[in-house]
Amino acid sequence: MDKHITNICRSAYTEIRKISSIRHLLSFDATKTLVCSLILSKFDYCNALLTGIPQHLTDKLQKVQNTAARLIFRAKKHDHIQPLMQQLHWLPISSRIIHKELSL
Repeated sequence: MDKHITNICRSAYTEIRKISSIRHLLSFDATKTLVCSLILSKFDYCNALLTGIPQHLTDKLQKVQNTAARLIFRAKKHDHIQPLMQQLHWLPISSRIIHKELSL
C-alpha cells in the first residue's frame, strides 16, 4: 500500500504544480473546481481500501490535501490550515476514509 500512496501523492503534487503555474489566471471557484476534480478525486477513488493503513501513510495524503487547500486560498506555507479546510467543507483524509467505508 505504501507504493500506491506514494504514486497518488506524486501524481497529486504534479497536478498542484500545474495548477499553481496558472493560478494567477484563475478565479477562486475555478481553482477549487480544478483541485477537486484533479486532486481530491485521486484520494476518493477506492479510498475504502485505505481503511486501516498506518498513520504515516495517512499523513502523506493529508499533506497533499493541505497543500491543495493552500493553493486555492493562496495561503502561505505556515498559515494555519484548519480554517481553510472548514471554509472549503473538506474532511481530513482519515475522516474521508471512514466516511467512505460507512457509506458502503
